[in-house]
Amino acid sequence: MTDLNEILITSDAIGLWWTCSAWDAKAGTNLMTYKGGGAANQHALSFIRNEFIVAGDNSKPLLYIWPVNSREQLQDTRLVTPGKISSLTISPDGNYCVASSAEIIYIWQICSGRLLAALSLHYQNVTSLKFVDDGSHFVSAGIDGKVLVWNLGLSIVQNSHHQVVPLYTFSDHALPVTDLHIGKGALRAYLVSVSLDRTCRIYDLSSGTQLLNLVFQESLSSVAMDHLDTKVYCGSTEGNIFEFNLQAPPRMREYHLTANDSKKKYSGHKGHVTCLSISLDGVSMVSGGVDQNVILWHIPSKQIIQTLSHKGSITNAFFTLAPKCMFEPETKLHLIINNFKRMADKNEDNQVVEILVDQYDSTGDDVSNREYDSQVQQNSVPDVPETLVELEQLREENRILKRKNKQFCHLTSRTDGKRAYCAVVLKTQLTSVWIKLEIVDQNKDLYWHSVPSSPNACLQYSTAITQSLTSTNFLKPGQERVSVKPESKKFLGSLSI
Repeated sequence: MTDLNEILITSDAIGLWWTCSAWDAKAGTNLMTYKGGGAANQHALSFIRNEFIVAGDNSKPLLYIWPVNSREQLQDTRLVTPGKISSLTISPDGNYCVASSAEIIYIWQICSGRLLAALSLHYQNVTSLKFVDDGSHFVSAGIDGKVLVWNLGLSIVQNSHHQVVPLYTFSDHALPVTDLHIGKGALRAYLVSVSLDRTCRIYDLSSGTQLLNLVFQESLSSVAMDHLDTKVYCGSTEGNIFEFNLQAPPRMREYHLTANDSKKKYSGHKGHVTCLSISLDGVSMVSGGVDQNVILWHIPSKQIIQTLSHKGSITNAFFTLAPKCMFEPETKLHLIINNFKRMADKNEDNQVVEILVDQYDSTGDDVSNREYDSQVQQNSVPDVPETLVELEQLREENRILKRKNKQFCHLTSRTDGKRAYCAVVLKTQLTSVWIKLEIVDQNKDLYWHSVPSSPNACLQYSTAITQSLTSTNFLKPGQERVSVKPESKKFLGSLSI
């Protein structure tokens, strides 16, 4: 089992045996089951960094999380949501959870549980949510026929003067949008949407234009593309799966599939095809339907390889890379997570943001003197313009001091997890030198220490600090840590490296 490269994840609408399950698609054997989370809703099953599985209950306002190598849920973690989750997606870096309840889209920060935003530009229930592969944007689709492309960074900005608007708004569908697919390449990828109005529309995310509209003879309920974006597969409400080759597209924006085109189909389901997924090699396809079956197809021959029976309508079925630790139950997986808040707290402050950077970039340049800025905007601060002016003044003063100090000193820093230590290593002897230490302890208090003005004392003191920091392996060589601490009413700036 450790030689598996790709596995199959499935769930059904009953959840009698399990909430979701992992399968060896080729052999048809069950590898792992995840229990105790009820039944996962359609489009409400995802991974957190390929180490944890998160699912939204179809009957309760709850989210459940399992380590991939354990059948039991995470202990002491209860994720209560404002309503039943209709769809969810996790950012590729595992930091944000985007979920929908009815027509509202919620964005949570997983590590803190903070509700960062609640977006309500859909007029009816949201049916599908997808992230682009770089995590910068996500796409939502709803029963109202709208497809919205959101910028994640702009969506989580909390400012009463800033209204979040989508990057693109596509209102081409006349009936509910049932499924979405986003190809590879971030905002240069293809976005594919299908609807009950029998259309499959392909958009270019870089320009926001519609490239092709495929009109089928049956209402569509699911969609997938191969990993080369050369073929699109559409599942219908009649149980058929249609294949369309994009390598020889028609010379028109709207194309109606003929009877000959409809012959290139896969027939095996009875009723709606609820989900589709293509394997990495492009040879296998998995489909799930309301007939309680998950079917594994051989694409070149359009033949059925395996049929996996479930106890209810299939809500999720997709291929994913096999996690390395799935079959190592002794491995302890760690996830920094807090209970999700149901309301946004506008008065949160005193947060410490830590940034881990490499001293040398990919080109070999020393970036230890590069400036890293952090701007925290809060609705509770009435004098935002004055704060920004003061922040810019601090930056300019910091740049001036860095130009002067670069000639005779070098800044190093280390941390032990509770405190951050910074020291200045002198390059030349001066008549008077001051060394500033910033220590952030558990109480988040700041302590400042100055070195005696004697040059010899300065050199001895800085050398002792440097030796003590070097002897303690707080960080890997070539890495430095910066601590940024905003106050509730005034941003004091950042310690830049």
